Amino acid sequence: LSLCTASGPPGARRRVMVDALQGVWKLSTGADVSVSGEKVSINGRDKGTLKLKEGGWALEGWATKSDPAGGRLEWVMEGGSATLVWERQGGTKGSPKAGAANVPCNGGTTAGAGATAVPQAAEGVEGAAADGAEPTIEGEWLTPAGSPVMVKGTSVMLNGQEAGPLKDDGDSWLLGPWKVEKASVGAEAEWTNVNTGGKLAWRRPKEHISGGMLSEADQNAALTNVSLEDHYEAFVAERGEGKLRALLLDVDGVLNIAEGVGGTQLPGATKIEAEILKRLERIVASSADIGIILSTAWRTRMQLRIFLMGRLRVQDPLLAKRVVGETPQLVPASRASEVHAWVTENEGKWASWVAIDDADMSDLGPEIHAKHIVRTDPLVGMTEEDADRAIDLLAKVK
Repeated sequence: LSLCTASGPPGARRRVMVDALQGVWKLSTGADVSVSGEKVSINGRDKGTLKLKEGGWALEGWATKSDPAGGRLEWVMEGGSATLVWERQGGTKGSPKAGAANVPCNGGTTAGAGATAVPQAAEGVEGAAADGAEPTIEGEWLTPAGSPVMVKGTSVMLNGQEAGPLKDDGDSWLLGPWKVEKASVGAEAEWTNVNTGGKLAWRRPKEHISGGMLSEADQNAALTNVSLEDHYEAFVAERGEGKLRALLLDVDGVLNIAEGVGGTQLPGATKIEAEILKRLERIVASSADIGIILSTAWRTRMQLRIFLMGRLRVQDPLLAKRVVGETPQLVPASRASEVHAWVTENEGKWASWVAIDDADMSDLGPEIHAKHIVRTDPLVGMTEEDADRAIDLLAKVK
């Protein structure tokens, strides 16, 4: 409930709103959320206190105006750079009966309690299919929470996991209890839960970014920044090859905090912590010779790569321009083997290198690990101490 739908004096309205949030929720990254009073914990760890803000709730840099009676809360990061979704798990005294729908203050409709997550959208045609063209659901999509969906034939993969077979029902496609009309599919696919009437939309990656995660200008800049060759050539021309210092950068467990199953950040959870990003900015600002080499798995998924480049540009355009390369993609691969391959291939081109990562790279040997690796705790992300050590190693390593 929001302040515009709850009735009674302010104190009573607040109690009604708090009561509606009580219980267990599931975060779009897979983490368990528990609300007790106005206290929130994620995977058993305290995440702060809920605060009233502009007719909704705020929590540690995130805000929502969604109505919890619908069983689904969409949280938006300050600045609109990312979104996350809570789905109610089981019934609580604040939740409605299954199948109930609700119209929040903004006039939109939320899914009924118990609704399951739906597919998202892929790159492709903007708007409806062109005249004479057969509409298609195949390709890459993004859910409202930013999770990647891949549709190929009858296979639907959500966050790299099988989400069930896609069925052709003549004029529509079916995925579990969800249905989308073929004629409506273009840059967006709106799914309807046939049991509850709840709705969820998939968007093609570019559409998802422009739809609230990044402004159109930042989106276009992010798309142009996906190619790193121009960045590298400009960087070498300015600083001179042979004196450059490389920061091999991971994202999950470094620029964000793992909140998935078993302490592992789930694929496609487009989240970068603002405070941690400032630490990256401090490392890069410590020397004009430092260039960023992407070693993260995000480099292999276009929508995540675009989001990362756009987020860096929003922080500081210069920060995005310092991204000048990436490690090779090996099959089979480990982070250590890909880092080793990049170092071998670029020997003599860089004066020093440091990899900051939450992965175990002990296979590289104790000497390399001591001089070149800053390993982060995925449950904490890059700390100030990690940033200090990276700056120190980049300055000393030859």
